[in-house]
Amino acid sequence: MEPRMNDDSLEYGESAVRIIPLGGLGEVGMNMMVVETDDDLLVIDCGVQFPEYNTPGIERVIPDMEYVRRNRDRVRAVLITHGHLDHIGGLPHLMRIIDAPIYAPRLAAEMIRRELKKSGGRQFSGVQVNSVRLERDYRFGDFGVQWISVCHSIPDSCSIYLDTPQGGILHTGDFKFDNEPMLGLPTDYQALSEIGQRGVRLLLSDSTNAEDDGSARSDRIAAEAIYRVIAESKGRVIIASFSTQIARVQMVVDAAQEIGRRVAIIGRSMIENTRLAEEVGHLHIPPGIRININEANSLPDDEVV
Repeated sequence: MEPRMNDDSLEYGESAVRIIPLGGLGEVGMNMMVVETDDDLLVIDCGVQFPEYNTPGIERVIPDMEYVRRNRDRVRAVLITHGHLDHIGGLPHLMRIIDAPIYAPRLAAEMIRRELKKSGGRQFSGVQVNSVRLERDYRFGDFGVQWISVCHSIPDSCSIYLDTPQGGILHTGDFKFDNEPMLGLPTDYQALSEIGQRGVRLLLSDSTNAEDDGSARSDRIAAEAIYRVIAESKGRVIIASFSTQIARVQMVVDAAQEIGRRVAIIGRSMIENTRLAEEVGHLHIPPGIRININEANSLPDDEVV
């Protein structure tokens, strides 16, 4: 069957659909986008941007949310693609000015609940944070919505498909093609193909490093390298990683267990994110492998990562 988007006879509804990027377009970080009709408004992601060398004293940069504030009576939901802070870190600021539910993949939903608790506690006690199901179709006013699994550097990453009065819109979120991810689901090519058959009138795509030649290699290459480094090292091994790189943590744990070392996880964000990842079932640390920093300091160097 030919994709419907090639059918010039398609008719679309009278209601216009407007797309307003409030951050993240042509820049890294601060991702936030509005998709709206005359009656209904959806927000996709609400992230922060971290300061550069020329912004001393600034901890986080957030999108300009004035348009959403002025139209808050039409906001039906906030839709989240994944749990990186450049996609969810601005939510505490947004939820102070709107009253709408948040829908997110499971790990992202847990991270959002943590961010809201850290930022306001009781102030956000009434905010609904819902974990989405990939096989379910959602309806928010004029929009039908579906989340589709895609591979990224954090588990539970998704694209979002919008069925609008003006046809299908696919917002890819951040993604890469890795058919053998260490954690989480691979990109759901079948679901993307089915959406393509239904018709995608507009593609809103992640384009980070799109101008670079070649393709991204599987994370399993990194797992092999991590194992080799730990196995060949005579002393203590110290590994730095983004705290949301749960797959990297799993690689280190797996290698340490096989080699006979124990693992100390340090840093507030790293500890919190590994705990959340364990709770939702993405990270598996066998009993006896994890130790605290004090225990690590009391063991020989060649027994610790």
